Amino acid sequence: MRLLILLAVVVVATGCRSHERVTVKTVAVTTSAATTEPNESVVHVYFCTSDTCASEATHAQEEAVKREALASPLVASVLFVSKEKALEQMKQKYPGAVAQLPRNLFPDALRVFPANAYDIAKVAALFSGQPGNGIDKVDYPRPLTTRP
Repeated sequence: MRLLILLAVVVVATGCRSHERVTVKTVAVTTSAATTEPNESVVHVYFCTSDTCASEATHAQEEAVKREALASPLVASVLFVSKEKALEQMKQKYPGAVAQLPRNLFPDALRVFPANAYDIAKVAALFSGQPGNGIDKVDYPRPLTTRP
């Protein structure tokens, strides 16, 4: 069973050449089968960029979120994915689409792996409700079944 995560970036340019405005919308689409298997359970924490929030997340904010995740008994491991690495990975998967981007629009992110796949919603909840933490969005696959 495989999990497909597609991050689509839609760029809309308006205005004349001297005063062009670029609107960026990031959409994450996650698909999975009826259940989420342990090796497919991951919470994606996307940090703020200048395009998605009032200010870009600082290195200190990103490190604090990573430390908080690692301190939780609900979390097995955390992987940091830089915006440069995300761009490189997307270039390999979708070279035509990435070539259309005016610049690197991908955010720094964390991939947070729960200790137990059934706790994925609890792990995602670790990152919500904290204003000023530099997080733009948290995404994870919602299993269609619950723990037996």
